[in-house]
Amino acid sequence: MKSPPLLLIAAVIVGAALRGYQAGESPWLDELHTSWTVSGSLAEVYERAAVGNQSPLYFWLVWVFQFLPVPPEVAIRLPSLLAGCALPIAVYWLTKQLLELASSEPGNEKQTPDDVTPLLAAWLVVVDPTGIFYSQEARPYALVQLLAVMHIGLLCDVVARENWRNRVAWIISGALLVHLHYTAGLILAAEAVAVLLITGFTTLPRVRREQSLSRLLDLFAMLLLISPAIGGMLVVAEHHGNWKSFVPQPAWDGIFTIFPWNVAALALVVLNNWRSVIPQRAVIALVCWLFLPLMLAWFLTAFEVAPLFYPRFLLAAWPASLVAAALCVRFSRSENLRSALIGILLAIAVRNSGMIRNYRDEGRLLTDRKEHWRAAIGELNEQLARTPGPVLVRSGLIEADELLTRHDDLFRAYCAFPARGMYRVDVANDLLVPLTTKNPGQLNDEERSLLVQHHGGWLLVRSTSATVRRELIEQLTKSVGPEFDLSAVEPTMFGGVYLQRVDVTTRSIPR
Repeated sequence: MKSPPLLLIAAVIVGAALRGYQAGESPWLDELHTSWTVSGSLAEVYERAAVGNQSPLYFWLVWVFQFLPVPPEVAIRLPSLLAGCALPIAVYWLTKQLLELASSEPGNEKQTPDDVTPLLAAWLVVVDPTGIFYSQEARPYALVQLLAVMHIGLLCDVVARENWRNRVAWIISGALLVHLHYTAGLILAAEAVAVLLITGFTTLPRVRREQSLSRLLDLFAMLLLISPAIGGMLVVAEHHGNWKSFVPQPAWDGIFTIFPWNVAALALVVLNNWRSVIPQRAVIALVCWLFLPLMLAWFLTAFEVAPLFYPRFLLAAWPASLVAAALCVRFSRSENLRSALIGILLAIAVRNSGMIRNYRDEGRLLTDRKEHWRAAIGELNEQLARTPGPVLVRSGLIEADELLTRHDDLFRAYCAFPARGMYRVDVANDLLVPLTTKNPGQLNDEERSLLVQHHGGWLLVRSTSATVRRELIEQLTKSVGPEFDLSAVEPTMFGGVYLQRVDVTTRSIPR
């Protein structure tokens, strides 16, 4: 630990290698939504992001990156890759900020600088599977993680010393968090509580009043910057019922188990009363950052107000658990025991990463997403060149069931985006038919006529279920009617996606 810069550089190099390991693999469904969203003009990005219940800010950024002279898979993932590679540095800096906040407290003025804890926090980020996964995904979550760390670090700096530049940066970064992903607003609610608690520990009433007024003004300015996103947030809130299909009711202990290192943060709270090595104001900032968003999301989900208790929606709080785990080594004053704790934490982190198990089972450090759309659509285009016909796409989107009541072109294009994003199916728009997720084989009259007119077509389906395949063919057979026979060849599997040809022939009438 005598060369912190070298160890931090090593963390960045190892982290970049792990995160870039699969940058060129075929995107999965959500990433294909990103590629479809940015495939139009810059003006179209807003509407396409909104129909997918997303804020447009991240997609505007990806829209610019897609013009870089790199493979398209890498281009749309590059913002996340860069954010993921920068995250260990940001976590190192934040942990240093928390420890410097401790040195400003009475009784801790002689506390020696600590590079061990920040370096450990950075390395925990490097091997954490959550950090690796979202750094490889063309979605806003890696940027949300990075910006959340920077935002909390700026808060620590603002609390320790009034600096107008840092105040402005703190305000802007808080607003950007919400514009990147609406659920990151949970962090701001937790932060307001943290500011009140931290300010309350100031002993001088005059200083307390001044700081309280400053923070209230800052939060008001932040809300003004967030206000343009309110309309989009309300639209998303109208569809929150769809999330119940994948957000289960939370377990009673879900707050402590949703992220693996949350128990470490709990240890900081319990042991803080008798261990002065853990800074009081730093613990307040850290614990509020981690637990208050989780608690709020837990209650909203448990009482069926809004199903938000889901890891993907709470990733802005995830880095706090890693910082808390690293801070736990400060419970020991013994250098030997501290070194042992570091080794134990890193060993647990590597085991939790799943890399050893993946290498043993699959011969690779990281498992892929198992949705090979690139190969599936490539094969489909080759088949279409020989046997043209309509293409029926079942993306499996939750919203796709609204196709029965919504008929606008944008929504239909959204439900068929796997075939119109980075990988384009070579058919005209009127031959591309999006299917519902439930009962996808129940066609309307127009879709039925299309299939009959072309004597069949192609199925591009996101599913690995044999039941789904069987029921889809059964429903299509009923949809074309008793005067026609529908036959299907054996599907070709591409991981979680399959391609299948169906033929429609006129049923012969016995004499």
